[in-house]
Amino acid sequence: MKIKQIGILILLASVVFLGCPPEPDPELITITFISNGGSAVAPITIEKDTSMGDKYPIPTRAGHTFNGWRNGGTTYTRDTVIDKDITLTANWSVNAVQVTITFDSNGGSAVSSVQINQGSSMGGNFPANPTKAGFIFDGW
Repeated sequence: MKIKQIGILILLASVVFLGCPPEPDPELITITFISNGGSAVAPITIEKDTSMGDKYPIPTRAGHTFNGWRNGGTTYTRDTVIDKDITLTANWSVNAVQVTITFDSNGGSAVSSVQINQGSSMGGNFPANPTKAGFIFDGW
């Protein structure tokens, strides 16, 4: 009798364990990055229909601020759900660098220095014209 019960238990266990198909492996996608002048970023692999989350890379580039990853007109954040292999390009903005322009009045009255963003024109930012006895100021 015991052998018959053990046989039935083995048969039931076989049906339960062998009858259930295994969970399918999740579908994986690859995200490739073009850093657009920034530090190199290796591709990452995530499950399809999920976001990058903590895998979201943040490259660096001297003199620039990273504004995120883009593909066409779409910005991808760490929370954007992605459903296929994709290539993303880094979006950057140039950091403004202030430079100081000093003026030598060549023996005339002292003039103040001016600060402007590097690469921009002086525009109307020139100091007041200096004075010097016996001379007419003719420009910088």
